[in-house]
Amino acid sequence: MCNLYNEKASKAEISEKMQAFCVDILAGAGEEVPEDAKDVDVVVCSMGYHHIQDSKRTTEVLASLLKKGGHLIVLDLLESMDV
Repeated sequence: MCNLYNEKASKAEISEKMQAFCVDILAGAGEEVPEDAKDVDVVVCSMGYHHIQDSKRTTEVLASLLKKGGHLIVLDLLESMDV
């Protein structure tokens, strides 16, 4: 999905202002995060938290990507994989 978004952003000539990054937050505490994905305005995690056992740690990792005053948006319709 990130590649598709980035292609559309490029065609719309907004890729310099907006870019999507796919980050494996389960890989660790952000060690695998591309430098361009750090210090961002907005982080969105959609339909992912119900797959994650340690939501507190995940939230810390995602929040660490934000610049001061940035926003973390978490969207999930399921409480857990058991639902």
